[in-house]
Amino acid sequence: MSKKKVTVLELILIFVSAVSLAALLLLPAEAFQAFLALGIGTVITILVVMVFQLKIKFRDDRFDIWILAILILSLLLRIKPYIYLAGGQDQGLYVNMSKQLDINGSYVIQDDLREKIKPEVREIYDDEGNWGFVPGIEWYRYTNEGSKYIMPYNPLHPIWMSISGALLGDYNRVYSLTFFSILSLIGIYLLAYEIAGRKNRGKWVGRLAAFLIAINPLHAFFSKFPVTEVVALAFVSLGFYYLARFYRISKSHVQASEDGGGSDKTSANAVISLSLSALLFNLYFYTRISGFTYIPIFYLFSLSVMLLEKDKKIKSQLQTYFAVLLGSLALSYLYFYVFMYNLFSRYFNAYFVGKLGTGYQWKLGILILMPIVLYIVMYVLRTQKWFQKALNWIVKNRLYFIYALLGLVLIYTLYKYYLLGFTDRYVGTSFDTVDHMTGRGWMALKYMSPWSAVIYFSPFGIWLIPLAIWMASAPASSSSPIGTKAAAILNNLLVIAAVYFAVLVLGMEPYVRYQYYYGRYLLVELIPLGVILISLLLVQFVSSKGRLHRVVAIGSVILISAYSLFFTQFQFRGQEGAQPQFLEEIDETVDRNDLILVAKPGLILENEILTPIMYYKDFDVFRIDNPNLMVSGVLDGVFDEYDNVFLLSLVDLSEGASLSDNLCCGDVDAKGMSSEQYGFYLEFAKADSVLEFVDTVRYRQSYLTSCSSGHLEAYFNIDLEFPDLPFPWCKGLVPSTFNSGYVDLYLYRVKH
Repeated sequence: MSKKKVTVLELILIFVSAVSLAALLLLPAEAFQAFLALGIGTVITILVVMVFQLKIKFRDDRFDIWILAILILSLLLRIKPYIYLAGGQDQGLYVNMSKQLDINGSYVIQDDLREKIKPEVREIYDDEGNWGFVPGIEWYRYTNEGSKYIMPYNPLHPIWMSISGALLGDYNRVYSLTFFSILSLIGIYLLAYEIAGRKNRGKWVGRLAAFLIAINPLHAFFSKFPVTEVVALAFVSLGFYYLARFYRISKSHVQASEDGGGSDKTSANAVISLSLSALLFNLYFYTRISGFTYIPIFYLFSLSVMLLEKDKKIKSQLQTYFAVLLGSLALSYLYFYVFMYNLFSRYFNAYFVGKLGTGYQWKLGILILMPIVLYIVMYVLRTQKWFQKALNWIVKNRLYFIYALLGLVLIYTLYKYYLLGFTDRYVGTSFDTVDHMTGRGWMALKYMSPWSAVIYFSPFGIWLIPLAIWMASAPASSSSPIGTKAAAILNNLLVIAAVYFAVLVLGMEPYVRYQYYYGRYLLVELIPLGVILISLLLVQFVSSKGRLHRVVAIGSVILISAYSLFFTQFQFRGQEGAQPQFLEEIDETVDRNDLILVAKPGLILENEILTPIMYYKDFDVFRIDNPNLMVSGVLDGVFDEYDNVFLLSLVDLSEGASLSDNLCCGDVDAKGMSSEQYGFYLEFAKADSVLEFVDTVRYRQSYLTSCSSGHLEAYFNIDLEFPDLPFPWCKGLVPSTFNSGYVDLYLYRVKH
């Protein structure tokens, strides 16, 4: 048997898959360790190479000096990633979850403090809001026994941060994002290269697509900001690439066989590509639990294969592939249901129970049954002449359907814009009370998802997409700009995928509360697929004989590049999020066998600061709302379990301190405190006889925002603020303002 060749890239992807799957199995067994997962992954990779007799090919003709230069540029724009420690939102909770995986070797968090205390004190502990405390979300009980709970977040991203931290150092765990960012750019390059027909033209399309994504401010930001989108994009782009590669290789093999050629080697390469694609999409399902959104697009692909593909072997392989993907998705949900039930129930309730409402069970059953029945009906009718004529008519007129669908989505979002900006439909909702988006009139346009598409494709790129859809949908012919029949089919599948995700992202989520955070939902599919379409068009324009086409292409590249780099460079103004210095200051005083009391935390201390203290540094923390608990003797039994007991406060409780002077900005509400909480601190000040001042710890937070940050202005002392862009509409633009502020925390030793 001749050895099958794989490149270094394929070997790396096999290794990443093996390590990921090993970690996913170790965590439920409470046996996860980064180096153990790496070791098992290495052994599996070696076994795969030996069993399947894979030969490593070090020369890879797909890559050249141009793509290397693009990757180097992308690295310069992505270093250094943000070690985002603050809680309250996904990015900080993913970082802290990754640290908990280090500590526990499991998803399960054991609340040791709750286990130590007596039942009567445990009741106080629970009433004070400590039980299963995951700041910024809500309490998710893992079990009623053993004081255990989990952080209900997608596992694969924090797994790789944990591995990165083991390899590169604790605070360098976020460099896993850099690795996956580079993989995502390689995936986009290869997908564009394959769709464009490979060879020289395919390389130029791939280079342009990779370059435009490399300098895109949205991709650059989320390559540093520790949420799941860039990791997901790496798996999705490479998954689609290997699917496209399989199809191109298989069609070439069929053609060569008809001409008297073809080889087992070609067929083996096709199977390797299809297997890698399935493996990568499987990893995506553990990176984002919303993998069910891919069911419709793969269903459309499967229907297309069943109705239009002539080669029986290719048809059989692809149908098996789609079945495997569906099985992998189902298996991932079984995994979440068994081992991370709170994650499963959270998303199931949000996506199905919440949207389908009363009787969601039978409604969901109908949604599942309908496509199955449709598939069977089409399979039965596929040989009928009238059905074939109708199908041919649909294929022939597909552009009209595509433009009509996109037009309907645009009309729908304009209607939602009208409701947001000109009616009281959303008054009293979070759009009004939290984000102040309602009643803005025409200014509400900046909160619409199509506007986000404009600012991230750039005003110079967005208008090219309708032209690119028309060009990519052109039928194959000898004079066609897309060349071979296989390339034509891949181009059309690209258009189908881009349109589907446009409908999904722009139609299903019409509002974007603020940038960059909510703009991330455009990053995984819509922006990359749109950029590939634009790249196909512009490279075709450059190769055109028409001078105007070349001028438009070169001018568009220059303008899009200047626009993207202008906004990307603002990211060099500083680090987003809370930096670890405040944790190190606390760590210098507090040991693991000490207890930290937290006085009536308030919004900032509770949502942001307690998260890394509890989960990154793993200190025992007791949140108390009643100052009398500290002096009444009720907690003496708790105190006796620890060498030292400390109190962490937002305000200075020392004798003679003026509480109002110590509150941020001279406003008792500035730190998110009510008058009741203010009175609480006054009561605590009376107990200063049992407090010994230890240190002042400065907690600093930074944000890259569109215009100034209301969050920082409300809760922090701002000491650094780059000016806004000189545009009255700056809040609707890509973030360009860097704000930094601080709040002082006061650490006391409790005498007991």
